[in-house]
Amino acid sequence: MHPSHGESGEGVPIQLALFEIFEAFSYPVPMPPSQRTTSAKATLRVGRSTIRYQVVRSPKRRRTLQITVDPSDGVIVAVPMRASWSDINSFVKQKARWILKTVGEMRKRGRRRAFVTGETLPYLGRPAKLVLEAKPVAEVSVTLEGWRFHVGVPEELRGKRRREAIVEAFKGWYTRHAYEPIANSLARWSEVMGLKAKRLLIRDQRQRWASCARDGTLRFNWRVALMEPSLIDYIVVHELAHIAVPNHSQRYWQRVARFIPDFTARRAKLRQAGHLFTM
Repeated sequence: MHPSHGESGEGVPIQLALFEIFEAFSYPVPMPPSQRTTSAKATLRVGRSTIRYQVVRSPKRRRTLQITVDPSDGVIVAVPMRASWSDINSFVKQKARWILKTVGEMRKRGRRRAFVTGETLPYLGRPAKLVLEAKPVAEVSVTLEGWRFHVGVPEELRGKRRREAIVEAFKGWYTRHAYEPIANSLARWSEVMGLKAKRLLIRDQRQRWASCARDGTLRFNWRVALMEPSLIDYIVVHELAHIAVPNHSQRYWQRVARFIPDFTARRAKLRQAGHLFTM
């Protein structure tokens, strides 16, 4: 069993997981065709702790089981349609220590921001202080000046509605400002690696940093804009390499290592970063 950044089924893009994934258990026989994903909730008692998780059965997942820990959705176990409950429970039990550790770290690091003056949000790995001001305006505005986020908030917004509006405004700001640094990195590494993407798209992907489609389209999560440049470069190289090698085989990782010799250190840092960027 090996750690994985995701896998591709037939017609499914290779994806770089936002929150670290583990996979195991091979199912070599093709599963019966199905048109929809099914899900169910389950629990596992480990000592004094209880792990609550959601099992998602998908027709696109043919061979492996995956565990994803997500700040919003909790513990998700993605499995082939015909995976047995015995295998699922065994897999979760095997990874129980990692799950509990990851959930604990996420709770410490992932406390929701109150969006008040003095808090910080990163851009390109550098923290910028928030300066909020109630204004007679119709919608929330976000600007970055001198490494300070100036946030104009409609005076009538309160509580949950205020927070949701600010979050959406920041999502929009990051989406607009993610393209340039990613495009610059992509252009540089495309020349170095001799590989070219069909196109670059910025998307809101809750569980993926990026993905490479079979036609060479690269999709990047807007949250990549929060990263320091060295991690942006790693994500770009990771996806570009999939254009040449559409899997996570040894040959693939050798290609990544040729251009990012310290990719294991950057990958480890990226795994931790997913816990930090919950708004």
